[in-house]
Amino acid sequence: MDNFPSDEQLEAIKIELTAQKDAARNALAKTMRTILNMAQNVYGLASAKYKEFGASDLARQSDAELVRNARIMTVTAEKYLSDLASEGLSADKITTLSTQRDILDLAIDAQAKGISDRDVATEDRIETLNILYRLLTKYAGIGQDIFYETDEAKYNDYVIYDTPSGEPEVTPPSVE
Repeated sequence: MDNFPSDEQLEAIKIELTAQKDAARNALAKTMRTILNMAQNVYGLASAKYKEFGASDLARQSDAELVRNARIMTVTAEKYLSDLASEGLSADKITTLSTQRDILDLAIDAQAKGISDRDVATEDRIETLNILYRLLTKYAGIGQDIFYETDEAKYNDYVIYDTPSGEPEVTPPSVE
């Protein structure tokens, strides 16, 4: 079992990847809010040009929607760079937006992989333990067969479950 990382280790990795993704999301959303504020100051909330920057309800968007919206905003910010320069929009700010978008996109994938890795490792552990259990019951059955009528003490050494039948107890589901 030393070949398998523990579930606690995999959970810790998943938590760290989630924290990195959340930090990337927060940084991107802050930059997007700043650019939306610049567009609002120049064009107004009801204008078509403001709406061209994408949905402004950033907090309600899923991570994937935020990345998609940031792609739209990057193109639009480049388009209206000269109009928004007086508000502080620059090519560097657009590059920052693009970079933060890419970082979040990668962090989303990393988090999904961390979750998937944990799920796969859990299935691998279960599968390995099931193989070991099948081997245990096979050899216990062989041992019981060998000593069935010849040596009760040795026969009992191959009993896996401490029940009269040597089989696992089946407990009926409770009815409430």
